[in-house]
Amino acid sequence: MKYILKHSSGTYQINLSKSLEEFRKLLDEGKDMLTLFTLEGHSVEVVNPNFLDECDISIEQELIPIEQVVQTQSGQQGFLAMEYPFDKNRILDILKEMNLDYDFDSKEALEYFVTEDPETFLILYRNTTYEKGTFKRCVISEKENKITFITNWGFLIDPTKILFALGNKILIFNSSERYKIYFIPAKMNSENYNKYKTIAKLPDSNFS
Repeated sequence: MKYILKHSSGTYQINLSKSLEEFRKLLDEGKDMLTLFTLEGHSVEVVNPNFLDECDISIEQELIPIEQVVQTQSGQQGFLAMEYPFDKNRILDILKEMNLDYDFDSKEALEYFVTEDPETFLILYRNTTYEKGTFKRCVISEKENKITFITNWGFLIDPTKILFALGNKILIFNSSERYKIYFIPAKMNSENYNKYKTIAKLPDSNFS
């Protein structure tokens, strides 16, 4: 979990794999250190645990439900993620239909990335059509019980109308009860940008 620390000396972040309360306890017991990072992810310094008491602390959500994104966040750089319910039988059928490389005899939970033509996979999975280049990847996860399509990097123009810019094109994403839409803030060179960045060619036209 990423925590944002607003202090009189500046704004920093810390990334924890445990709760903030557990982290504070470890600090008090001298079993951990409080290392500050810039919002871009660069290490700043190790500070006294009392530093936390001087901060306004908030949690940065990686995936923000689109309905929670406020108008003032318009123009932010980032990605959109469309999350669908997990249907294993349907997914396996599509993997076979698209001749994608997968061990169909595997007994392990289905975890798979579709990086070649995820738009076709989405058409087959939910009969929803987008121009090629809209999405960077499709993340299939039986463990998380969901399948997620992540766009290329762009700009959120209007969160209420879900206008999202890729290159010189503005795309319109429609809300639906069949899926959830999330916004992933990602300034260039940020942690989220490095995690979700794309080198795929941007679309030459809008989606149909």
